Amino acid sequence: MMKKNVSLAIILIIFFSIAGCISSGPETPHPAQSTPIQTHIIGQTVSDGNSRMTLNNVRYTRLIDEKKNESHVVRSESDKQFLIVNITIENISPNINMSYNGYQFLMLDSKGIIYEEDSSASKQLEKQFNGNDMVPGDKREGELSFQIPVEAKGLRLRFEYSQESSRVLRLEIFQLDR
Repeated sequence: MMKKNVSLAIILIIFFSIAGCISSGPETPHPAQSTPIQTHIIGQTVSDGNSRMTLNNVRYTRLIDEKKNESHVVRSESDKQFLIVNITIENISPNINMSYNGYQFLMLDSKGIIYEEDSSASKQLEKQFNGNDMVPGDKREGELSFQIPVEAKGLRLRFEYSQESSRVLRLEIFQLDR
């Protein structure tokens, strides 16, 4: 009889331990995740406390020939153009190394279509952005290229802070006014 009571007690302890881990309601989100995403404008600087990012300007072109090498000329598709963004990122952390790559930037249009960086076109830019291995105090300026339809409207640049900088998914949106 004693073994049955001990077994029953162990089973009850396990049951209530598991039941206590199951939540019947939603979890409270982390404060950084519940922060609403704000929309910024060209020239505005944003920061998460460890990184500072500025969208300096944008330009449009159908041809990238900045390295003056005929074998490296990049032309947009017939109904598209390149949207080139010039950005500056600073590592303002006192002790964290971080990296920023093209995949952390996306272009969105008013229809909800997402455009990724066109890395082959970006490689032909004279001032291609390189955000790799940024030590505290580093400040980098450069350009990224996106191939978008000529008629695209309501363009917004989506920027995601590096994991090293924010530790959680943190985004910024810049309106490009077109």
